[in-house]
Amino acid sequence: MESALEIAASAKLIMNSLGQITERATLKAEVLAKFIDAIPVAFIVADGRGVIYMVNRQTELLFGYDQTELVGHQVEILVPDALRDAHIKSRAVYLDEPHVRPMGAGLQLSARKKSGVEFPVEISLGPLVTTDGLYIVVMVVRRSEDGSSV
Repeated sequence: MESALEIAASAKLIMNSLGQITERATLKAEVLAKFIDAIPVAFIVADGRGVIYMVNRQTELLFGYDQTELVGHQVEILVPDALRDAHIKSRAVYLDEPHVRPMGAGLQLSARKKSGVEFPVEISLGPLVTTDGLYIVVMVVRRSEDGSSV
């Protein structure tokens, strides 16, 4: 039978190990956050219901929102009013067979800033399957009026 000292020593080893694991996980999360902010285009992660889970700094700059104004809201906040219903339907179709692809191939896509100003964009989508479920990774690039990426 283990003595109280042996149990305390074992508990201390376990707590130290958990502390090291937590420290490494925190460091990895910090590196991931910095990586996402370093992506030079707007980067959005939304869940299967279209709720924004994460955005990077370029998303804030492009759309004029603070991260706190986007996370937890539907992605349709970034879609022009006239296109929101169609976007919801298209999002449901994408979820039937999620795969990496440009969005709206052959279409002139638009997005909407916080100010209400609409602007032309190119959008790419990709599924991200995690233990928490399906997320959709979205990359948005502003297009110039002549159709080239800005």
